[in-house]
Amino acid sequence: MRHRKNPINKYFLYDILGIAAYGSILYFGFIWLAGLSVLYAYLWNFALIILAVAFESYAEKFLQSDNIIAMYRKKYGTEKAYLMIAGGWLSFKTLIYSFYLIILIASRIIDFNPALVSENLADFVLSNNYSILFLLAFDTLIGQFSKDREKTKGILSKLDTEGEDDA
Repeated sequence: MRHRKNPINKYFLYDILGIAAYGSILYFGFIWLAGLSVLYAYLWNFALIILAVAFESYAEKFLQSDNIIAMYRKKYGTEKAYLMIAGGWLSFKTLIYSFYLIILIASRIIDFNPALVSENLADFVLSNNYSILFLLAFDTLIGQFSKDREKTKGILSKLDTEGEDDA
């Protein structure tokens, strides 16, 4: 493990650009779909949350692969591979939590003074202010499924080894 300060670098900026892209896709998709149906706009938000959490889970498993680590080390060298993997300080999931937390705070501000922002932005923020609860619930549910699967694997492996002793 490397012990050094990790300065703000281009990978951190990529994280910021990634969450800005997520927010833009969410906002423009939401505004467009709200013109058709508010229900479609809500479903759009939930679908993006599900995709983001799934993407984060896949990326985490992908980066933990020994083959991927070896490929990064061979292709870029240890130092650059380290910066590429650990470069951004925050995971995408953390950035999404931060994004929805900002929406939650902004919704309270807009409640007190709606004239601060345009009508579309106010509708977007106020419609998505509880999305962080959906994100938290979905993320916790996925985490619980993973824990349950690991627990079951542990029990089955004990059952397999005890079954061999009985034979």
